[in-house]
Amino acid sequence: MEWQPYELHPELPLEGRPREQRGALGPNRVQQMAQEAGLEMNTPTVTPNPHLSFEATEHAKAQGKGAEFHRAVFDAYWRRGLNIGTREVLLQVADEVGLPREPLDNALTERAYRDLVDQKLDAVRQLGVTAVPTFIFNGRYAVEGAYPYELFRRVVTERLLKEGKGS
Repeated sequence: MEWQPYELHPELPLEGRPREQRGALGPNRVQQMAQEAGLEMNTPTVTPNPHLSFEATEHAKAQGKGAEFHRAVFDAYWRRGLNIGTREVLLQVADEVGLPREPLDNALTERAYRDLVDQKLDAVRQLGVTAVPTFIFNGRYAVEGAYPYELFRRVVTERLLKEGKGS
C-alpha cells in the first residue's frame, strides 16, 4: 500500500480551523467505529491544514523513515488529538521516531517538498478522489470510505486476481 496525500479541505488556512465540538450529540460515525474496534480516539480541537505534515512525510520517506513517521503522525492526530499542521508537532513526532530534527526543520523552512506534495495532490484530484479514505486498486477500482476487511478481500479476489488470470 502506498499512502498519498489528500486535502479534504484545501481552503483551510495554514494554522487550521477550530473544530466544532459535538458535545451532547455524542460520537460521530468514525468515533463509533474506533470504539467498536477497541481503538483510542481523541477528536482534535483543530481541523489542521495537513500540507506541512505531507511535506514532513516526504522528507521522512527520503530518510528511510516514511512508514514509521506516517504512523506516528496518525497517532499524534487521531489518538492524541494534536494539530499535525504545526511545525512543533511535526518536530516532536520526528523526535519520537528517531528522525533527526534539524534536517526536517530545514526542509520545512525551505518548503523543500512543497512542489512534490502539490504534484501528488494534483494527481489524486485527477483520479477523481473526493473522500477519505479512498483505496485505489490497480488504478482502476476505487473503494471510498471505511469498510470491513471482507470488502477489500472481495475486491482483490473477485477483480484483481481474475484480471491476473486473464478472465
